[in-house]
Amino acid sequence: MAPDIRGQPCPRQGGLPAPGLAETIRQLLNNARTERMKRVGAVAWQRISQITTSGWPGGLFGRRDALILTLVAGGLGFEDVARLRRTDVTPGTRR
Repeated sequence: MAPDIRGQPCPRQGGLPAPGLAETIRQLLNNARTERMKRVGAVAWQRISQITTSGWPGGLFGRRDALILTLVAGGLGFEDVARLRRTDVTPGTRR
């Protein structure tokens, strides 16, 4: 990590989130946030099965929306989802 102006390690220059912005830390320190994210995740899991994933163009957008909701329901923050690019997500094998 590169030092900041005071000679201290600077997390942002090392590719790390600024203190207090890491989602894991935020949830550990804020019980209300943790509960809210659990509720959002539960609603997202319910909605995923209701999304149309076939046909044109509804299926195309439905698959995209289902992926976004799956990432959110799995605990990825909205800001992290917004920063994703096509090359960040690769298909895996179904189990």
